[in-house]
Amino acid sequence: MAQEGINESYVFDVSYRCPPLNKSVTTWSPFLRLAHDFRNTMPLWHYYKECLGDHALHYFYSGTGKYIIDGKSYPIAPRTVFLRRPGENSEFKMDDVPGRMLNIHFDLVEIESSLCLYPCPDEDYKLKEKLPPELPVFQKISNNQAYEQAFFDILAATWLQGEAGECLRKSLMFRIISLLYANQERGNKSEKLISHQNAINKAIRYIRSHPEKSITVVELARIAGVSRALFCRIFRHNVGMTPHRYINNHRISLATTELIYSDVPIKEIAQRCGFADVYHFSRIFKQVTNRTPAQVRSRRKLS
Repeated sequence: MAQEGINESYVFDVSYRCPPLNKSVTTWSPFLRLAHDFRNTMPLWHYYKECLGDHALHYFYSGTGKYIIDGKSYPIAPRTVFLRRPGENSEFKMDDVPGRMLNIHFDLVEIESSLCLYPCPDEDYKLKEKLPPELPVFQKISNNQAYEQAFFDILAATWLQGEAGECLRKSLMFRIISLLYANQERGNKSEKLISHQNAINKAIRYIRSHPEKSITVVELARIAGVSRALFCRIFRHNVGMTPHRYINNHRISLATTELIYSDVPIKEIAQRCGFADVYHFSRIFKQVTNRTPAQVRSRRKLS
């Protein structure tokens, strides 16, 4: 019986929820050790590591090659991700094509040794809880826009200090892990879902190709070939955020790269990334990263 004053139709009992197949999920507390946007310009680049002390996710944004985990070979192609668990040996070879990797190193459960500097000692793998074996070491990511956005959100969150920053990083790591599980379960997608994903991809490509342009939702829906209402619904479902927020996050990611790796004036960066003026840019940048553009640039100069 509901308590007096509570609308019974809004009472929710978690016992009605289906428990996760893997009960250890409720004990996970992911600890982000490193997020790295790595760009390879060397031909026939080769990497080998006999043992890894933490988890690694190697997502190939671009490039081709071969990835080997514990003796089994997989093809490297854009939108492929490889999961290396603690203690596994692996190597990969990139072809003579420039490649780009979005790399994450993390511990599934935070322990005392998680706090040591990267890279952690190889023997630490004996102390680490591993992602369950039903999650494959190799996947072709179908919803690559959501995965890439989650990575860039994690990259931006590495700047944040204190408890709020750590809680955000843990929640974003759960988001990445949930995307891996969802991708695995998406093998039998209906034609309708495939059509929706293709529509979203058209809009995303347009956003990324025109960072300097003022873009409306109506315009994106027209490019995607669906109604405005349907576009907003399927975009949020597939990407995990509204189109407006995605546009801002993408522009801030581009601006952050410019602030760190170039000497372009902040006012010019704001214009390149589609902001009305430097004040609008600074306000949105602060909302997304919790830092001002000037703080990010000054930190680069000190490093």
